Amino acid sequence: FSTHFGDDTTCNFFFPGEFFGLYYSSTLKLPSDFSIQLITDASGWYVPCSGLEQLKQRYPLANLIEQRIIGCYLAQSEMRELRLRSLDASEHYLYLHRHFPEYIRYIPLTFIASYLGISLGSLSRIRATAIMKQPRPIS
Repeated sequence: FSTHFGDDTTCNFFFPGEFFGLYYSSTLKLPSDFSIQLITDASGWYVPCSGLEQLKQRYPLANLIEQRIIGCYLAQSEMRELRLRSLDASEHYLYLHRHFPEYIRYIPLTFIASYLGISLGSLSRIRATAIMKQPRPIS
C-alpha cells in the first residue's frame, strides 16, 4: 500500500494457486487503501461484491466456501502479525528462508526488505550473515 507520504509498503505475497482478496474492503463495501502489484505474468478472476452476493444467493455452498476462505485468511494474517511483532528482521528473514524459500527465489529484494520493514542495505547485511552461518556441504 502507499502511505500518505507516498511511500510504498509491501504487506504480503501470494503465489500461483493461492487466493487473495481484501477482506476489510469487501466486508465494509469500502474502497481499499491497498493496491495489488504483479511481479510476474498472471491471470485471475475479479469478482465484484455484487457478483459474490448473487453467487451466494444462488448456491448456498458458496457461503461455506467463503467462510472457510475467510477463516484461513484470518489465521494466516494472525500468524504473520505474530511473526512481525515477535521476530526481529534477521529472525524473520531466516524464517522466510526456511519456510517460504520461493519468496527468496522469486521476489525482488526491494519487496522483501519493504515487507520486513528494513532498508535494502540492512537486508543485504542480514543475507550475508545468514549465508556465512549456513553449514557447508561435505564433499
